[in-house]
Amino acid sequence: MTVAINTLKYCAFLLLCNKAVADTDTWADKTHDTVSTKVQSIAQSLDKYLSDEEPRTDNDTYLSLEYGLSFLKNGDIDDKPKVRGKLDLPNTKQKLKLNFSSGDKAQQPLDEKILSSREDIALRRDESSLELETGYAELTNWQRRWRFGARLNSGLDGYIKLEFKRLDPINEDWYTQTRQTFSYYHSKSWGSNTLFEIKRPIQNHSLFNSASEIQFFDSEDKFELAQSLAFATQLSDVSIGTAKIGVIGESQPTWRTRDYFISYEYERKWLRDWFYVTLKPELVFPREDHFKLNPSFTIKAKVIFE
Repeated sequence: MTVAINTLKYCAFLLLCNKAVADTDTWADKTHDTVSTKVQSIAQSLDKYLSDEEPRTDNDTYLSLEYGLSFLKNGDIDDKPKVRGKLDLPNTKQKLKLNFSSGDKAQQPLDEKILSSREDIALRRDESSLELETGYAELTNWQRRWRFGARLNSGLDGYIKLEFKRLDPINEDWYTQTRQTFSYYHSKSWGSNTLFEIKRPIQNHSLFNSASEIQFFDSEDKFELAQSLAFATQLSDVSIGTAKIGVIGESQPTWRTRDYFISYEYERKWLRDWFYVTLKPELVFPREDHFKLNPSFTIKAKVIFE
């Protein structure tokens, strides 16, 4: 019964969205413009108050509303509502940004970050976060920024993060990107996440990406590792497809492989520049199920106000 209700809800949601955005001057356009204007107005007013300068219109302020469903092997359907937002304050001395996210991924295990079929686990934990982010400061060959915030779950869980990133060209075709994040959470002590990517643009419409990620949290005393290969292609002016294959491992109880996975993600702007639909079939081979095939299919709809 729950499966049927969730499916009907999502179908009704998509039908309403389709009806709303099908015409050129609908209430959806007007509502979107009104909300976008209010979001920008809040950011500009706060920027002017903190900096005592006239607000700039070229900022990264946005509000994102997303709803998705994952159809799983056992017949369950997991719904995935998300709200994300950013107030960009470019006139402040530190180029501050105020971020909000429901389902914060920073403290999730790697499999919940990477696999759509497990994304709902973190959402059920209600790990929302509110944080203040500084702009990047230029160091020798590196860029650095700070983040200060709190998770808004059962109680305030304060944290601080220090992030470094750099880009290094290898030759005319290949380049690498490195991101290193150190964090301290009141509830989990300190942690570290390292992401190293090797990328190569192919012609003007495709990108190859090899991503290696390692994560450690002191409270769990365990390393997690992930390696993936992805190939993204611009299919049209409004759509992009990404094929990915990868493996996820861990150091406890011994160094071992936890999951293999294959996925394809198709994202498309649907009739408007602010409305997106994503389709993602995914095949996971988890250790906990003796590496048997666990297929899933995820569909998401997202509205962006900016």
